[in-house]
Amino acid sequence: VDLILEELNLDRISNSRIGDRGAGISGGERKRVSIAMELVTITALQERKHSLSKKRGVDDNGDAQTVVLTLDEPTSGLDSFAANQLMTILTKLASSSANKHYKCMVILSIHQPPMKVFRTIDRILLLSGEGHAVYHGKSS
Repeated sequence: VDLILEELNLDRISNSRIGDRGAGISGGERKRVSIAMELVTITALQERKHSLSKKRGVDDNGDAQTVVLTLDEPTSGLDSFAANQLMTILTKLASSSANKHYKCMVILSIHQPPMKVFRTIDRILLLSGEGHAVYHGKSS
């Protein structure tokens, strides 16, 4: 949990109240807390699966577990600073060198991202209005 708090820049607000009106944390921090909760849940499930595999005699050679984080419009409702900050964190999280405990693949939907946010995305799947793939590949 501490590692996830640090990776999402939430360690300084780890003792703050969440949900109180007029106090607590910012909108960007609230989004990151939501993502952190998802990561904690997913990694706990992965660790449980790993533990059960070891009990059954299956060895994964100590490889880091792959976590798939799926986000729907993670930047919606955020100002440009908070959106850029969140995307930078997600990019860092998805980089293979982010940590040694788990690998993270981030899949997200986003509509009309500002150019600065778009540049943080390495691969895209562009869909038509009917849901057909128009482009799939590198965003550059």
